[in-house]
Amino acid sequence: MEPLYREGSLCLVNTHASLDDVEVGDVLVYRTADFLVLHRLVGITERGENGITAEMQGDANNVSQTVDLSRINYVGREAFTIPGLGRAVETLTSPFVWVAVFMFIVLASMPARSITRLLAFRRHAQVSPQEKNNG
Repeated sequence: MEPLYREGSLCLVNTHASLDDVEVGDVLVYRTADFLVLHRLVGITERGENGITAEMQGDANNVSQTVDLSRINYVGREAFTIPGLGRAVETLTSPFVWVAVFMFIVLASMPARSITRLLAFRRHAQVSPQEKNNG
C-alpha cells in the first residue's frame, strides 16, 4: 500500500465497520487462506445478502483483483495509520527484548553489595589452580 502506508506503519482497523457500508475508495482488511490483506476497494461488481464481489487493489499494484468479501473473511475498514509505530510494536514484542528487560530488572533490583560479591566470586572462580599455588 506504499506510498500512502509505508512499511513499518501501524494500521488500526475498525472491526465494527459493516460490510454493507463500504464504499469505493475505502481501505479494507480481509483474510485469505494464509494471511491478512490490506487493499483499497476500487470497485463493487455485485452486492448480495452474503457479501460483495469487489475489485481490490494495493496502492503500489498496477492490477486489481476480484475478491468475494463475506462476513467470514471481511475483517474491517482502516480507521487510521501511525507511520513507524509498527516497527516499535514489533521490537517491543520480540522475546529478545523481554529477556533483556528481565535481566535489567533483576540486576537493578539487586543491592550493589550483592553485585560486587557476584563479580568477585566470578574473578575468584576464574583463577586457575596453578595461580592459587603460586600466589
